[in-house]
Amino acid sequence: MRGKIGKRAVDALSAPEDGEVILWDNQLAGFGIRARAGGGKTYLVRYRPGGGRRAALRTYTIGKHGSPWTPDQARDEAERVLTLVKRGEDPQAEKMKARAGATIREFGASVLGELRGKKKARTVDEYARLFDRLIYPAIGARKVADVGRPDIARLHASLRATPYQANRVLAVLSKAFSIAERDGIRPAGSNPCRHVEKFKEIERERILSSIELAALGDAIAAYDGSLYAAGAIRILLLTGARRSEILGLKWDWIDFARGEARLPDSKTGTKTLHLPPPALKVLAGLHGSKEILTSLSGTARARPSSTSRNRGGRFASSRRSSCGRLPISRRWRP
Repeated sequence: MRGKIGKRAVDALSAPEDGEVILWDNQLAGFGIRARAGGGKTYLVRYRPGGGRRAALRTYTIGKHGSPWTPDQARDEAERVLTLVKRGEDPQAEKMKARAGATIREFGASVLGELRGKKKARTVDEYARLFDRLIYPAIGARKVADVGRPDIARLHASLRATPYQANRVLAVLSKAFSIAERDGIRPAGSNPCRHVEKFKEIERERILSSIELAALGDAIAAYDGSLYAAGAIRILLLTGARRSEILGLKWDWIDFARGEARLPDSKTGTKTLHLPPPALKVLAGLHGSKEILTSLSGTARARPSSTSRNRGGRFASSRRSSCGRLPISRRWRP
């Protein structure tokens, strides 16, 4: 895709659902802006060191669109970088040398920026949480090139009380150090997370007792807030689905006749969620359709109309409802 990179073109540039799209400037060769799903828009320059066609193609990242980079400022920076290339310099190589002296905190921010758009947003958000709460306080001031296996083993061992979280920290750091090796910040094969043994993880299964179910039913029945919040809890109880699967559910994905919801992007990929009759009844009640309620006992094929959709068709009209404040009092049975 080519065109003049200006405010209008940048504002109109939209990211695909997967992968990325790059708008290359038609006036300054090598200058572009990349849009990634969930990752914003980033200005960049591509060039070959020395100007020869046999030289490896390098990508120099200028920065994200917004604060501080505007199209004009990014263009000026691209011209500066390309001027250095014409002089025989390699700006990206110089940047990598500077990064070699970066701390874990500095490098972590770079890693998270790279992963946005490549992984799901909630996955990167969880990585960021692990960096902020556990990794940075322990080794954030250490240089990336100086961290050794004893440092990682010590951090991992300090989290033994929460083995699942400790292993996630190990996995995130392993990914970060692999990127450091790829970028030449650390020697190949020097990942300090290698040979650090993970803790054994024991799967936990917690099933509500009949007394707890009744108490939860009482609370839902007494709750006078969002119908969608109460409905979401009922459907979670009736299906055993993940919270994110129910809160992100769209009417278009629900097939009342087949008694299922087709999830295009769950945590484990495309998934069919089976909906028992009580769950369908809850959904039909939220939709407010007598036709659907009637079809549950017959063979009619009924689907929610587009006028009933909330927030782009999502089932949960109140994702941030305070379900945790439900009073535990009267009985409700599914």
